[in-house]
Amino acid sequence: MIDRLEALLRQVPQVKMEPVHRFTPKLYTRELTMPAGTLLTSKIHKTEHQYIVSKGIVQVWLDGRRERIVAPYHGITQPGTRRVLYVEEETIWTTCHPTVTTDLVALEEELIEPREVALELTSGMAQDIEDVLRKELT
Repeated sequence: MIDRLEALLRQVPQVKMEPVHRFTPKLYTRELTMPAGTLLTSKIHKTEHQYIVSKGIVQVWLDGRRERIVAPYHGITQPGTRRVLYVEEETIWTTCHPTVTTDLVALEEELIEPREVALELTSGMAQDIEDVLRKELT
């Protein structure tokens, strides 16, 4: 089902979101600011790790369930997790990964299943896609 959504998202203009990468000894964090009205699919993580939503409100669909996350929020991602997110209010989502690797390409290989990158779309299309998603996942 998420594959069908991604195929639909490929047909609309994309929003560029640049993550902020931070490194401390044995820890990598990736912070992403997501604009309100954005609908996106997550990457598939290989490892269990913590995440923090420090700002915003986001609806998350995971394994057929919808959860509305309101910052501040702290959670744990399990290996193989793949999410669909709809950003109600600008949201800052940070993932925390234990690693000694600091090369971003090597980190991607270490932490992410080899799938296509997360897809985002402009907020102008979000309501139409959200309606499709709501029908598919409820």
